[in-house]
Amino acid sequence: FDDGPDPRYTPRLLDLLKKHQVKACFFLVAQRAHSHPELVNRMLQEGHEIGFHSLEHVNAWIKGPRATAEDFQRGLAMMENQGWHVTRYRPPWGMVNAASLRQARQRGLHLVLWNVMAEDWRGYSNSYEITEKLLSRVKGGSVICLHDAGGDPGAPEHTLQALELAIPILQKRGYVFTRLGEQV
Repeated sequence: FDDGPDPRYTPRLLDLLKKHQVKACFFLVAQRAHSHPELVNRMLQEGHEIGFHSLEHVNAWIKGPRATAEDFQRGLAMMENQGWHVTRYRPPWGMVNAASLRQARQRGLHLVLWNVMAEDWRGYSNSYEITEKLLSRVKGGSVICLHDAGGDPGAPEHTLQALELAIPILQKRGYVFTRLGEQV
């Protein structure tokens, strides 16, 4: 899950994941995480993984090397100061530049992209469309990218509704949700 945490949606998402015994990785925007440490601590207490998703969620394509270095330095410092150690990095919009790749490598962060996107950040994507995209696109070994914050106003509400439908169906199909790097 990208772009969070968000106090309106993330607690409900955590409740839903707990209900279905699903573990996930949350790629956090450092400023949002810093504003809502209780949500990050809950993620960790409940066995979820966290990763770095930038300081402010700015596209790397519009940032130079100095701004990129500052984004990593300030964002990761915010997280480390809370005691949150991260080993994974997902760039906003999946956009990288040479500086962001260098910063991630120098800091020992593993770049994580995805191979399933359900366009859940769009306000006009309703829960049924998101559900259908998940059900038709997920395959064994898929890395799914969804959002618990950001995007168009109200979009995470549709994501929550879609997951309430999709998770049980995918589990009945035999899929097991794991954290990144875990083997089943």
